[in-house]
Amino acid sequence: MLKIYMFKILLLTFISISFFSCSDDPLAPVPPVYNVKVYALAPVLEARVEDASGKLAFQTNLSKNIYTFSSKPKLPIKALSNGSSAYIDVDYDGKKTANDVVFDEILYTNSLDVASEITTLLLASSELNSSNMEFNQTHYDQNIAKLKNYFNLNNSDILEKTPYDASSKNASILSDTIFLELRLNDFNASDYDGLKNRFNFIETFFTSHLLGLDVNSSAKYHANLEALEMIDASFLKRIEPNSMPFIHSFLNSTYTNDITNINDSSKLSNLYNDDNLAYWGMSLDKTNNLAYIASGKDGLDVVDIASASAKIANAKDTNDSSFSNEVIYTDKKVSRCIFVADQERGINIFGTPLNSLTTVDSLTLRGAYRDDINASISYDMEYIRTNTDINSSSSFNLERLVVAQGVLGLRVIDVKDIECNTSVSFNADDSVFKQSIGSDVRSVAVSSNGKVVYITDGVNGIKSIDISGSSAIELNSTVLNGNEIAYDVHSTPHSNSIYVSSSKGVQLFQSDDNSKMLFQSYYHTEGARANDLGENLKVQLSSNSKALFIADISGGLKVLDISNSKEPQLCGVAYFRGANIQQPSSVRDIKLVENGSTKELFIANDSVGLIKLDDARSVLFNHCKNLLD
Repeated sequence: MLKIYMFKILLLTFISISFFSCSDDPLAPVPPVYNVKVYALAPVLEARVEDASGKLAFQTNLSKNIYTFSSKPKLPIKALSNGSSAYIDVDYDGKKTANDVVFDEILYTNSLDVASEITTLLLASSELNSSNMEFNQTHYDQNIAKLKNYFNLNNSDILEKTPYDASSKNASILSDTIFLELRLNDFNASDYDGLKNRFNFIETFFTSHLLGLDVNSSAKYHANLEALEMIDASFLKRIEPNSMPFIHSFLNSTYTNDITNINDSSKLSNLYNDDNLAYWGMSLDKTNNLAYIASGKDGLDVVDIASASAKIANAKDTNDSSFSNEVIYTDKKVSRCIFVADQERGINIFGTPLNSLTTVDSLTLRGAYRDDINASISYDMEYIRTNTDINSSSSFNLERLVVAQGVLGLRVIDVKDIECNTSVSFNADDSVFKQSIGSDVRSVAVSSNGKVVYITDGVNGIKSIDISGSSAIELNSTVLNGNEIAYDVHSTPHSNSIYVSSSKGVQLFQSDDNSKMLFQSYYHTEGARANDLGENLKVQLSSNSKALFIADISGGLKVLDISNSKEPQLCGVAYFRGANIQQPSSVRDIKLVENGSTKELFIANDSVGLIKLDDARSVLFNHCKNLLD
């Protein structure tokens, strides 16, 4: 007992010493803390927060949206942009990233808890005078009652917590409804009925996209809203301009039908879909009835588009290491030739008689082009022909196959005298130029005059090459913006624009009269980057030079509005279901076929198959529906 008693005495003595050592006055009250959380679409960081007298609050932690006054502030309080530093932390990671957006509004609150879209609505609808910070208290109290009634909220949801902290679906929806209306210039603080209409629209989105998820999880809700705002609020000003915000993987399964309206009748994949296939490149015949598909280890497939059903032919190099990556179809005088770029085997040449343009009587491997059997890799090709009339009695002025051969550089091959109804024999001796240009050439594009080609050369960027003379001449070279790696390059016959897929997305260039590439802008996308398999983003420009379609691999299909080449805007998104929603099916290639008002879109998708959309506008967001007009 004595031991226990002595222990208690020592313990009380220790507590007393500890207590008195913390303060001169043990009865002094703990100083009050005057904190305000600032929240718009997401936490607002590095803003300017001041009370009605102009006294400033400070962030003790720049990764948290908590602002502290050193003494009791005079209400109301406002939070506003602080030059260019204030931002909305869309991805909730506490630091500025490409996902985040600029904070460019003013939030008000009449409490020491939170400044939000909801508290701002309260004051704005209560005759707030932003100059002297006075408002109508009676109307303020009435509007609290209105909000509770209209949107089924409680006092805490409205005045004390951010939408994220509240874990309230309705608080989140209302907050983002106001956020959207402000940026649509459609916000009226007194129009609760109008606000309710848009609230219902967003609630429908919420219900549709969170099936099976916890409806009270505002974190998951905001992950979905990030995608909604990317689609319907193209006006968002991102911290990193022209950058694609990350879209959470659990959205992929719902986007296909809800955004693109792709239905079973528009798919060609039911019969054309083998486990062995990977769709890497696609070429259409002149009638758009046949699709020639470079299908990885399956070789070359031909799909009858008109029947919307099946693969009607298949041919391949029997070498086990063969992997078809790109395909070019062209009609010759007596045959049709299909050139297939093979990542392991150079170029395989398939052919069939030109007795029909809608069916394939036979598809035979006619020959191959091998530079060096130990290093014969082909990633990409372009076909140049200066005389396009195959029935002309005169011989073609020029027929060349321009090939990107990786470490072997650029190859230009004379194919003028080749017909593909019989065996074809040609090799490195048929190269127009013997010198190699480039050390990591993954892609090639041809200018509208056919005399200049553009190549990607990895870390060296892009190069323009004159191939009109007896030797290839390098005209210009430019490193990509941000020193990104150049993988794929595209140009179009009706534009001097050049599009380069990089290690992060797509970069836009304009070519001048001297074939110098002038940087315009970039758009960072979310799809997988190039790797040893040659996964490169591929693009196609619409005939009006306004819409850029991007095969973004695991990022699905993207459409950019490039009417202003210096400020590309996202105008369309489509995802496709894979076996695993967390790893969506990849879009490898796209072809836009325009015939007057008809805009067909063909999509090579590795696990879904070949998809045909009768109207390419179906992948465009509502505010971009006229982009192809």
